[in-house]
Amino acid sequence: MENKVKHVLLAGAAALALVTGTMAAQAVDVVNEDENTHEIIVETEGNAKTIEILSGDTLTGICAQCFLSIGDSDAIEVEGEQIAVIKGGKLQLRSKVN
Repeated sequence: MENKVKHVLLAGAAALALVTGTMAAQAVDVVNEDENTHEIIVETEGNAKTIEILSGDTLTGICAQCFLSIGDSDAIEVEGEQIAVIKGGKLQLRSKVN
């Protein structure tokens, strides 16, 4: 009986790790390819926060689905397997999946 409990616990832990890993893999990254530091606005479900990203930096797992903008620019919707790249002071989208 004790072995059966251990197997159930191990199976549950493995399933949780798989789901957590899948969720992290589906989060948006932001890459700053500019020579300047930028502040990006991240809006999720009506809540907005500002995040600073240094030149050459990458921020991983920003959101699963949100709107991103720089300054007064129009916000772009991003989700899942996308990378928002800052180039020339503007956001561009790329896919993580090739």
